[in-house]
Amino acid sequence: MPFQRLATALLAATMAPLALASCASVPPASVAAPGPALRAGEHEADLNGARVWYRVGGSWDGRAAPVVFLAGGPGGNSYVFAKIAGPSLEADNLMVYYDQRGTGRSERPSSGDYAITTLVDDIEALRLHLGVPKLSLIAHSFGAILALEYAAKYPRRVEAAVLAGPLWNAPLSCREHIERLAELRPDVHRTLMALGEPPETETCERSFRAVPGREGERITEANMYPNAATLERVSRAEAESGLRNTGELGRAVFRAGLLRYRFAGAERVSAPVLVVGGSRDFAAGPRAQRRLAEILPRGRFAEYEGLGHWMFVEDPERFARDVSRFLDEAAQSR
Repeated sequence: MPFQRLATALLAATMAPLALASCASVPPASVAAPGPALRAGEHEADLNGARVWYRVGGSWDGRAAPVVFLAGGPGGNSYVFAKIAGPSLEADNLMVYYDQRGTGRSERPSSGDYAITTLVDDIEALRLHLGVPKLSLIAHSFGAILALEYAAKYPRRVEAAVLAGPLWNAPLSCREHIERLAELRPDVHRTLMALGEPPETETCERSFRAVPGREGERITEANMYPNAATLERVSRAEAESGLRNTGELGRAVFRAGLLRYRFAGAERVSAPVLVVGGSRDFAAGPRAQRRLAEILPRGRFAEYEGLGHWMFVEDPERFARDVSRFLDEAAQSR
């Protein structure tokens, strides 16, 4: 379930501040050869109080860190990315397609613990389980929050990060949603403008409530998929997977204040970061994505002209080339 659609359904949820702790980094170490936990195929592991599923594919050159994929949603899984973007990426990378707790084939923990801090520490538990000193990360949409928070909390454990259509500042993205209504629904936009500038804490609520019901869902789809064929391809792959977004993780993070979330640890991210944004991605917002690359110490921005929130589905070959080149440069500069 995409971020905007799930947000619309959960606006009435009680919000509380996210607790996003940081800790000291650990000493660097060289990348080791893969052990049993990185053998090709499907795996399950008990990590940080939840049983999680992941699949390993691709090649190992003995130099670069394995690449862990973090899906968006919130509550999405790794299937669509692995099916469409995975084959091209696996030619040059050792890929780990990881389903976060409560998503895909991973366990829905009885504790109901989906705190951002827990999801971040799950990634560190996965790294320890894989037996490697560093990871590279590819994250989509909501997954970028986890990648950024992990890179800020464990900076010496991240070789590089690629953020595709990243959510990192919800109020900033939601301001772009409101502006987008000037194109899609000028009458609604005029009404909103007559209300004046909303407080930052109410920006997303005003954005998502502006057009309710099925028409609002169609606007969400237009914001994410400038090409209807992309929506069809994603939907077909999701149906093929037999998996679904239960909404459990999403409800938890929305209740905890996702619509007010802003990443505040940019100065602690020491790894190189490639932000990949579609120029027609009005789910995360083109300006918001460019701004993220600007505030990260080693940020770089790649804009895909005319593409949307799922640019790795629209042009998986280009995405794989750009990402593989970036990850190779990061490994060589280590």
